[in-house]
Amino acid sequence: MLSPFRLAALGLCAIAPWTALETTLERGAPAFFGAPAFADDDDDDDDDDGPRRRSFSPRMFLDDDDDYRPAPRYRAPRERRAERRVPRQRVRPEIVAAGVDAAALQRIRDAGFRVLAERRLAILPEATVRLAPPRNLSDARARARVAELASGAIVDVNAIYRPNARAACTPGACFPYSRDEWTVAACGARGTVGMIDTRVDAGHGALSGRSVETLVSRGDGRDPSSPAHGTEVAILLAGGERPADDLKVVAVDAFHRAGGADRADVFDLVSAIDMLASRKVPVVNLSLAGPANALLDRAGRTAAEGGMLLVAAVGNEGPKSKPRFPSAYPWAIAVTAIDAKGEPYARAGRGEHVAFAAPGVRLELPDASLKPGKTRSGTSYAAPLVAAALSAIRAQGGEISTRAAVEALAAHVEDRGAPGRDPVFGWGALTGAKGCPKTAAAGR
Repeated sequence: MLSPFRLAALGLCAIAPWTALETTLERGAPAFFGAPAFADDDDDDDDDDGPRRRSFSPRMFLDDDDDYRPAPRYRAPRERRAERRVPRQRVRPEIVAAGVDAAALQRIRDAGFRVLAERRLAILPEATVRLAPPRNLSDARARARVAELASGAIVDVNAIYRPNARAACTPGACFPYSRDEWTVAACGARGTVGMIDTRVDAGHGALSGRSVETLVSRGDGRDPSSPAHGTEVAILLAGGERPADDLKVVAVDAFHRAGGADRADVFDLVSAIDMLASRKVPVVNLSLAGPANALLDRAGRTAAEGGMLLVAAVGNEGPKSKPRFPSAYPWAIAVTAIDAKGEPYARAGRGEHVAFAAPGVRLELPDASLKPGKTRSGTSYAAPLVAAALSAIRAQGGEISTRAAVEALAAHVEDRGAPGRDPVFGWGALTGAKGCPKTAAAGR
């Protein structure tokens, strides 16, 4: 029979090899049992605790008792975690086509396309239609199929366009608005000026005494747009000083509310341009941006060839973004935004298409009671100031051409950045120091 002393000695001899092995593994040396194990940190806090080392215990190998079971942390299987995610349903893009005659439209219907809306516009040939493609065709194949069925038609995606505005203001760094003293450099608009935007609240206190006509090109069955952006643009377009007696703002609401945001599709947008072209509105403001689109290009180009001057915001996607449309089309006058110090808006797009800059950063706009309201930033707010200046030039110059009006404003603005026209400021910025152009040569 072994003495208690010998039993203790044998126990130490059995444990010693495991202790040595544990020390070796902790130091990172290779071992027959592999590298030390790690456990992921499942905390929901934001601390970066890093991986936690599992302590190596001889008991994991020596204890045969079934009553020792460390409680593992529960992890749902990957399949079950995936089941909790609600898949986002893909919305098929609609198709728009212009130049579709009756026979072609019937062929389109027979091919399984659903006609959502149909309009006749003066600036686009034949019928302009909005289509839902059949399920058995890919997006690209659906557009190609419409082009096959309506030979010579203008076919594209019914692209979406959004306002270019953001809420932002640093205390003491805003452009304050008051009815008697508008500190933003602006020329009072003259004559008839159009705008395509969200809904306009013509009863807003800052628009009292202004002639504002509101129209709607939004399709049936769509939720009305918010009046916030459109009303703010109308206030800037109409100016803070006493308006000219001949000033009339024609505001077309081409936007609808969807997913908690305002958006306009090509179908409603080209219809809005057509409304203003039919009224022969000489200057139109477009404080919106989106992708290139064949129907929008044709509609804008046709309106510009008819004498309309279209002013468009360059967009707020950042200086390294691709050009946004309609501002990047040759027929548009692209406008960027600057702050109170004359510095470019950090989120504004840039490019060779930029024509002018105007205040559009931290504008302090009035609420309905003419008290300082929310502040805004974006190229959306710079564009109407340029549109107002161009309308004043055209009103003074009689039948002045678009080119002559742009040249007159280019000669008047304050050159910024590189000498001459540059991708950041265009020809230059509207500033209070230079005031509003008083004359313009007609017929140049």
